Amino acid sequence: MLRLIERISHAAVILGGLAIIGVAALVCLEVVLRSVFGIGLSAATEISSYVLAVTSAWAFSFALLRRVHVRVDALIRLFPQLIIAWLDLLALLALAWLAAMMVWYGASVFSFSFAKGSTAMTPLQTPMWIPQGLWLIGLGLFFITCVVMVVVVGRSLIAGDVAQVNRLAGSFTVEEEALDEIKEARRREAERAGTAQ
Repeated sequence: MLRLIERISHAAVILGGLAIIGVAALVCLEVVLRSVFGIGLSAATEISSYVLAVTSAWAFSFALLRRVHVRVDALIRLFPQLIIAWLDLLALLALAWLAAMMVWYGASVFSFSFAKGSTAMTPLQTPMWIPQGLWLIGLGLFFITCVVMVVVVGRSLIAGDVAQVNRLAGSFTVEEEALDEIKEARRREAERAGTAQ
């Protein structure tokens, strides 16, 4: 199940990146049109705000799975590994609760907009359920990811596999970050050497 969620979240991040590139192109077009012809695209601001909200929600799962979300863990490293693993599970439970609340209230906003046929008070008059629905899909994926992570980490903890808990839910150590940077530098160096030949 975790592998499937990883593939879905990876695809969501790629789609989100493409959407951001598309919005960047739209904003560039607006800048050129405004500078050269004095024509403004009022849609660019509206669409970019929708894309920012949607792609952020779509990236939550990817950030959780890659352990790149912001964590304050200055003191936690002073505890024994088993306690850190339990605290990681507690943090995942809290995150799952937060994700559940976001889905609950996001679904409420979406259903209200859909039922009332709400539209944006802009020249585009976008039906609000469209961006809200896309946003809700990202939040839903994040909630499912949190629940699956809680189950997998909980099983690993019960089995006594503290190292697995750290690999799945722990924060990066300084050593892991350094190794990751070294691997990335070697990969870039290999790419440069391949293109130079």
